[in-house]
Amino acid sequence: MTKLAAISYADLLLLNSELGDSDSITAELLGYECKPCLRTIPSAEPIPIPTAIANQSVNDDQELDEPELEYPSEQPRLRFLMATHAETLKTEPTEQFVGNPISDADLAIPRRKQGLPLQPLVPWSRLSPFLKHRLGTRISGSRLNVRKLVRIISMGQLITTLPRQQRHVWCPKSVILCDDSPELFPFRKDTRWLLERLKRDRGMYGLSFVTIKGIPDISDIASTSKDTVLFAISAMGQLEGDSVAQAAWLRIGGYLRSKGQSLQAIIPCPRNRWRPELARCWNAVSWDRGCKIPRHGGMSALPATEKTEPLHERLLDLLSPAALIEPPLLRAARLILGSPADVGTEWDAWNHPECWRSVGSIGFEPGPAYENRLRRRAIEDESRPELVEPLGEVIRKHHERSSRTIAAESILRDCLSGTHDPEALKTVRAILQSVVVRLRREAMTPCGEEGENSGLSAWFTEMVERLSPAMRKNESVDEQIAHGLALAHTWQRADSVIIPTGVNPEAYAEESRRAAMRIRDAGVPVDYIVGLEESGISVVPADQDAKPAMPIGRIRSAGQGRLQVEVGEPSPAHHSLQLGDDIRSEISFDSMPTKLRIESTHSRLEFEAAERPEWAERLWYDRFGIAAEFTIRDVKFVLRWIPPGRFLMGSPESEVGRSYNEGPQHEVTISQGYWLGETPVTQAQWAAVVEAGKERSELWKAIVRHNDLNPKPSGFADVDDSANHPVEQVSWNHCDTFCQLLDGLMSGDPKFGLPSEAQWEHACRAGTSSAFSDGSACTVPEGLDPALDQLGWFYRNSDGKTHPVQKKKPNAWGLYDMHGNVREWCVDAMEGSAYQSRDVDVVDPLNDSGKSLYRRVRGGAWDSRAQGCRAAFRYDAGPAHGWSNFGLRLFASQGPRSAEPTVPERRSRG
Repeated sequence: MTKLAAISYADLLLLNSELGDSDSITAELLGYECKPCLRTIPSAEPIPIPTAIANQSVNDDQELDEPELEYPSEQPRLRFLMATHAETLKTEPTEQFVGNPISDADLAIPRRKQGLPLQPLVPWSRLSPFLKHRLGTRISGSRLNVRKLVRIISMGQLITTLPRQQRHVWCPKSVILCDDSPELFPFRKDTRWLLERLKRDRGMYGLSFVTIKGIPDISDIASTSKDTVLFAISAMGQLEGDSVAQAAWLRIGGYLRSKGQSLQAIIPCPRNRWRPELARCWNAVSWDRGCKIPRHGGMSALPATEKTEPLHERLLDLLSPAALIEPPLLRAARLILGSPADVGTEWDAWNHPECWRSVGSIGFEPGPAYENRLRRRAIEDESRPELVEPLGEVIRKHHERSSRTIAAESILRDCLSGTHDPEALKTVRAILQSVVVRLRREAMTPCGEEGENSGLSAWFTEMVERLSPAMRKNESVDEQIAHGLALAHTWQRADSVIIPTGVNPEAYAEESRRAAMRIRDAGVPVDYIVGLEESGISVVPADQDAKPAMPIGRIRSAGQGRLQVEVGEPSPAHHSLQLGDDIRSEISFDSMPTKLRIESTHSRLEFEAAERPEWAERLWYDRFGIAAEFTIRDVKFVLRWIPPGRFLMGSPESEVGRSYNEGPQHEVTISQGYWLGETPVTQAQWAAVVEAGKERSELWKAIVRHNDLNPKPSGFADVDDSANHPVEQVSWNHCDTFCQLLDGLMSGDPKFGLPSEAQWEHACRAGTSSAFSDGSACTVPEGLDPALDQLGWFYRNSDGKTHPVQKKKPNAWGLYDMHGNVREWCVDAMEGSAYQSRDVDVVDPLNDSGKSLYRRVRGGAWDSRAQGCRAAFRYDAGPAHGWSNFGLRLFASQGPRSAEPTVPERRSRG
């Protein structure tokens, strides 16, 4: 049994405190809490004086402040992420594509369609007279002014010239200041429309343009002559509230007025945002519907206006289904919304912080704020259908000039956010299905040219992000959304993605797997190592030199496929991880998940965060994986966790040294992880268990019965360091009894036993498929094989005896002496036709039919030739035979799934 240490951390801390050195930090690091305590020391009691205060006087009844260490309550044990279950998925041939893919013509923008026209801020019939008076002058015409001529004659005045009638004409010289700063981006089309009409009516002679890209400067217009009319189209910083821009425009206006320049301005800005002195300086006029535009003169005073509540939030709510908002759509929606929405409402909506924007369009950023906007729009649809329905028609009309995908996204959001239009939804579903069929074709060549040209993958990913979770899981389109997103991620080869909330994870995983299978058909599958990192897990191709620091499992997949990762329970988070032949992929977690499932094209691997087994005293990670340790009579036993997975059992016909009973080679899935001894059981370990069992008389009588166990059965008990040599001369019956006895000595029901030969070979290969576990082939089957010389003891290097364990190289899972030293008993009975009778894919094979009492023995021995030390080599012997080259390696089933039959029931010994 386990011995307790003579001195614990608590004893050392108490001794430190007695010596006057109370370090609370050290105590806390060791899991203790240091609290001050006042103790009253009676005068009659002798006072032990620590050395540190021996020279100080202590009075009777003196209260001393001494730290008291408080033992904490039992802390929960650490949890280790372990691969516990594996499953091989069927890899049936992929289906042919069904349906018509969306064409390039449907993806292109239909240039010939007019789309939604831009409704002008002010009709040209009202704007034209204003411009002609502001940019014109009066001159004498050819027609006589009869009225004036009669007045002159009646007054008896001398007629020197005949009076002519005055007519209004365009000024010979005019300069248009066009503001092209970001402040006026929502009104660029309005400015272009105004200038085109002005050029048509006035003509280009004497008309020049100055473009202002930012804050204006006097040098921009310093060369204009006095008889030139200056006309500005700008908000002059009043929409943004930019005091610097306003000051610049005011400074330029004052300078030009001092020179006698004529200034005019039209401003797309509501009057309640005007700066009065700026409006007067430039004779400004509001460019918006509902605002009076005077023909003559300027503005001497700013009319009093009341500030109205901004309506841009409501305007954006109504426009939330739109995939792309451009000025024509924004203007039409504002006019439908009606008064008091004005040009400022448009500007506020265009520059809303929740929207992305470009020079000519805006759109909604995905997220909770946008989802709330869609919900408010649905409420608006129920309360104001007379407002929402016309807006829906306007949105659809606007997107007719967009590609079919953009139009479909807009209609989809419209239908799923409240507008009930079954026919429109049916149309959208048909478009989405054609997009999915096209994506299936593009996903066959990830990052290929066709997908790059179409842009479908990028659009589909962004479109799904812009949908709310409720829209993504709407039963009418949830499958198309999940399938399209999986295919888009497959084409993009994104290293790691988080599947958005609401996307059907089962449909996503299935489509992703099928896409990877289609890729797989063009190449061979690849094995990947799953490793534990500081903040998550990594997946690395098994053939890469840079292995994870702490490997915890292996999984097979198509080389260019994706892994579907499900994290936690009961509401797991879903991730998608891109794989590649030469890339390392990672997923980060905030904390260690309790459950983790990874699925590829070929297999599914499940992990659990498990506590240290009750029978183990220590549990740790290292470069091989997970290891556990326990002690019997001061002798340590170390077991390695063998992750579940699939491997190729047996040997190919071309393998050098192959025996007839090693084929045909076939895929085997080990569905559950298990513990296996790091080394063969040593003589010291065998003796410790037997001696400990003898001390437990009732246990000994119940288990050993008539089969007495010798604590020192080995024929090599007299060699140097014999305690660390593997035990030999033990029969299958002895080993079975030994495992039962060890089970009885340990707590926690570890179910110690012997591995099946499939479990043994799976552990020996450690992910390889070659003759030896380091990936080497057997090249000298009858002599000193150079690869085997590094891995095990056999007749060419053993000097005719066993050797201490752990003197040769381990395999990738930290197991020593799998290819030499002693052969190791397995639980299987001998069955010569077992391999021939198995299916192509078999799960947890076990030969225990009862037709033969002979048992399988695996691994090489000190007297074996090199060909007999290969991973696939099989041998058998009677259960009562205990030769000098026969030993054992401990096996234990996993804790979390102990109810499932991973260990065969023990049979009576023959």
